[in-house]
Amino acid sequence: MFCKNCGSQIADNAKFCNNCGASRQSGRQASQQQPVQHSFQPAVHTSQPMKLYIKQKVFSLRDKFSVKDEYENDRWFAKSELLSIGRKLHVYSTDGREHALIRQKKMSFRPRYDIEIGGAVYEFVREASFIRAKYSIRNLGWTIHGSYWEHNFYVADERGKVMQISKARISWGDSYVIDIYDAQNELMCLCIVLTIDCFNADEEARNAN
Repeated sequence: MFCKNCGSQIADNAKFCNNCGASRQSGRQASQQQPVQHSFQPAVHTSQPMKLYIKQKVFSLRDKFSVKDEYENDRWFAKSELLSIGRKLHVYSTDGREHALIRQKKMSFRPRYDIEIGGAVYEFVREASFIRAKYSIRNLGWTIHGSYWEHNFYVADERGKVMQISKARISWGDSYVIDIYDAQNELMCLCIVLTIDCFNADEEARNAN
């Protein structure tokens, strides 16, 4: 099977093109604003999960992240817009093509971001909680659990963990390690981690005021 957007070969059961990020159903890159119903494949758990390492660049006027694989090869990079209403973070492959957009929704009852991938929009909401960070992603069917204070999170579907996230607490800029149990979910897993970082940065900014 081939991607309708870029022509790259993709697996028969893939929901997204690993090359351009387009949805197999729509064949379009992320541009629509309205949420759509879509579900990822349940995680196929392996003994050796895929690893990504995310490093936030410091001394910058806007948020910038570099992402490497376990062999220290550049994999993705992300950067925010310098001037925008609400936080916006764009995710690019190493060839400079944009694959996802993480957009803060300012007019929302609860803290919320939208993740746009391949024409689909996923609403990412932080639920009210005084002890543990609780998040929900509509249109996806995954659940997110973790300790806000320890900066450790994991994502699960009906079969078990989709990914495990840990944060290096002592570093120049935030650093994350992600274990991903199905490579087809790589881009969405990356966006989830970046969105959680956006939520945390928003709360730190509120507490500083």
